[in-house]
Amino acid sequence: ICIMTDSKNKLLSYLIENYPHKPKKEILKDLSLSWNYIQKMACLSGIKRLSYESKNNFMYERILSYDSISCYWIGFMLADGHLSKKHNLQINLAIKDKDHILKIESHIGSVKKYENDKQIRISISDIPTVISLSKKFNWKSNKTKLPPIIPSSFSDDQIFCIVIGFIDGDGCINKRGHLRIKCDKSWVDLLHFFYTILTGDVKNFKLTSDN
Repeated sequence: ICIMTDSKNKLLSYLIENYPHKPKKEILKDLSLSWNYIQKMACLSGIKRLSYESKNNFMYERILSYDSISCYWIGFMLADGHLSKKHNLQINLAIKDKDHILKIESHIGSVKKYENDKQIRISISDIPTVISLSKKFNWKSNKTKLPPIIPSSFSDDQIFCIVIGFIDGDGCINKRGHLRIKCDKSWVDLLHFFYTILTGDVKNFKLTSDN
């Protein structure tokens, strides 16, 4: 009886931590149990699944490989992307920057696009992938005031790619080769970190009248 209770407690602990958002195929692999049984145990324990199996789930999970190209686009998304409370990732760009969207598609696959003469917008509606990405970077919907956090497990090469993507999204380089990035003052620690990754040095950033 004790062995059975211990086993159920371990299953319950696993479900509490993983069942709401972890991919179905990974849960099945971890537990080696039938999906019907797992769903039943979760239901009896009052654990709800935040993302249901749909055709869009894991469609864009290539971004979670965190290779150099994925890290570049993650940096770009951290600059120009918006995460909704419904776990949709949106990117709005001027129509002149449409090539960026096409390059994103070439890496992760076709995305929903909305465009007119002035703007182009994409929406990535892959809830498990977006949740995983947001958890990895502590990415909040109000990232203007709550900047993301770069995982400490990332290598310098991964971080470098993120920084370059971020610069392409939010930076401006003038004809003299001077790089300028303007963010809310809450981002100052992250900018210091990025600057050190790029240069090995430190910098005192200017606080403008609008913070």
